[in-house]
Amino acid sequence: MKLARPEKNLLFNAVAGYGQDKIAPAQVDFLYAEIWGARSGDNENMSYADLISEMNDNLSKTNYQKNIVLAAYMNYDVQSSGFVNKPGILLADAAIFAWGGAHLELGEHYLISEYFPKNNLQMRADLGKALINYYDFAVAYQNLLRDGGTFQTPNVSFVNSPIVAENWPAAKGKVATIGKKVNGKDIVHLINFADATTMVWRDNKGTQAEPKLISSPIVDIQVTGTPSKVWFASPDIDGGVAKMLAFTQTGNKITVTLPSLKYWDMVVIEY
Repeated sequence: MKLARPEKNLLFNAVAGYGQDKIAPAQVDFLYAEIWGARSGDNENMSYADLISEMNDNLSKTNYQKNIVLAAYMNYDVQSSGFVNKPGILLADAAIFAWGGAHLELGEHYLISEYFPKNNLQMRADLGKALINYYDFAVAYQNLLRDGGTFQTPNVSFVNSPIVAENWPAAKGKVATIGKKVNGKDIVHLINFADATTMVWRDNKGTQAEPKLISSPIVDIQVTGTPSKVWFASPDIDGGVAKMLAFTQTGNKITVTLPSLKYWDMVVIEY
C-alpha cells in the first residue's frame, strides 16, 4: 500500500498489541492500538500502570521512534443512559498524554465502545470544555510530550503537607510523578490520584472520584544543576498557558509554589 500510494499516511490497528512486532517496523506512519488488557490478561481490572505498560510495550517495537494513538474505551460497562464520568476520563488522558501517547475518544459523540454508534452516554458541557483544553495542551507542548527525550525518575516531595508524591506507577491516595529530560530540560509531571476511588484506568462503572483541588502546593524537586528558569503549565488552569515560577535552590533541590493541582500539572526546569 505504501509503495503504491507513498503520499498517504498509513496505520494499522494492532488490537491488544497483536501483530505489533510486524506492524511497527513496517511503513506505518504511527502506531495505533486498541487496548484490551493483553498485558495484564484482565481487561476488567487493568490499572493505569498496566495501561502505560501496554502502551510502552507497543512503542518499544519501534525503539520509541514512532508515536502512538490508543483506542481506549472509558466507562465500558455502563449500560444505562447518562453521562460519561469526567474524573476518570481526565485522569486517563493525563496519564496517556504525560507518557507521550494520544487517545482516540471523540467522534460524533464520546466513544465508549468499539461499536462506535453506541451513544447511551453523553458528555456534559464542562467535560467538553476540559477536553478542548487537554488537546490544546497536547498540541501546544507536543515537543515536550511526544518529540523524543528520555524518561527518568524524578525526586519530588510536598512541603509541610500530608500529600504524598510517589514515582510512577500510580498509586491510590498519592500524586504520581513522571520525569523526562528533553533537550536539556527536566520535565516533571504530577497527576493527582490523592482522592482516587479506583486505579482501574477504564473506570468501567463510571465511579472514579473527582480529585480535590490542591491550592498553592509547595514542592521540592531535585535538580541536576542551577536552573535558569522554572515554569509551569496545566490543562486545568487558564487553558494551559505557561506561567513562570519563582524558586529557591538549596544544593541539588529547588523549592517552588505551584498555582494549584487538580488533575495534571507539568513543571519544566531549564538550565
